[in-house]
Amino acid sequence: MPAIYEVEVNGKKLKAEVNVVGPNTYKVRVGGSEFIVRITSAGVSVSPAAGQESVGVIKPEKPAETISSTPITPSSAKEVTKPAGVTGKEIKVEVPGRVLRVVASEGQKVKAEDTIITIESMKMELEVKAGVSGKVNKILVKPGESVNTGDIIAIIEPEA
Repeated sequence: MPAIYEVEVNGKKLKAEVNVVGPNTYKVRVGGSEFIVRITSAGVSVSPAAGQESVGVIKPEKPAETISSTPITPSSAKEVTKPAGVTGKEIKVEVPGRVLRVVASEGQKVKAEDTIITIESMKMELEVKAGVSGKVNKILVKPGESVNTGDIIAIIEPEA
């Protein structure tokens, strides 16, 4: 389900639908047009969703005054790494966010399609699936904690 925002473009208020499609990558629909937005250290790259050439990298001179948000940055999120001696498949988050719920518990048997953790990213709830059937060896996050793209959030020992 997309997050819906009200944005102002040239004095006109529009609804913007935002879907997370990958790490730091979003599909944005505004006024009937769709765009792929990628956020990098160089700026924001915007391309038409149909896969045509990029319309460029936006490097704002100053932040927009009409948009307010609290981004999750590496400085506000702890780095989550695999503890020594724990074996199994590393389950990583694909987008930065905040842990809402830990659904699975250590020692629990899970199927690949089972939700193990729910995170909030861009005001959307995203379910993190186990991705592999097996036993949860370690849960590395708690509700309320911030996570970054690529952080290990759980370790699952695959079934033999």
